[in-house]
Amino acid sequence: MNFIELSSENASRETKKLADIISRQYTPDAVVFVARGAYRIGLELGEYFNVPVFEIFAERKNSALKKLAAPVLRILPRKLKFTLRNVEIKKGTYEKDTDRNVFWGKIPAEADHCSFKNILLVDDSCDTGNTFTQCVGEIRKKFPEAVIKTAAINVFSCSKRIFNTDFYIYTDHIISGPWSNDSPEHKAFICGYNEKFGK
Repeated sequence: MNFIELSSENASRETKKLADIISRQYTPDAVVFVARGAYRIGLELGEYFNVPVFEIFAERKNSALKKLAAPVLRILPRKLKFTLRNVEIKKGTYEKDTDRNVFWGKIPAEADHCSFKNILLVDDSCDTGNTFTQCVGEIRKKFPEAVIKTAAINVFSCSKRIFNTDFYIYTDHIISGPWSNDSPEHKAFICGYNEKFGK
């Protein structure tokens, strides 16, 4: 398993790479990001394609436990954090936690009257495929005629049993970025999210 730790600047570079890959085959007229983690990726893809950006939430049932563990994760050595994450993936912990509470974030009223034909759904990583599967289902309810494509910085091979991600850069990499709870840039990341999409 390979590990990549991205700064905000490097995450933007990776997002640009992803945008270039997408643009060779697909042009969205709206971007939907999985909140909150993929907000910067979604925002930058929206700017690249010059299209509106919306958020959709897909909360795991154990997300409260993850938040409680965040302060401890911040002080662990980098190598140990990645080792623990590797064990978690190999044990299939996420595969047992399949249900998501999926719901839309704030959508401007005018979007309800738009008939988006091509929607790009983005996340930082496709771990199991469950988030993408359930988010695509929710998007189809609102935009039944749209062609929905998906993109992520990384895709784990095991996710392909459940969902085929259309566009990605890496396979089987553990990616840590500003969206990660243990990132030194996480606080700034959340402030940026709250400015753009916070209540």
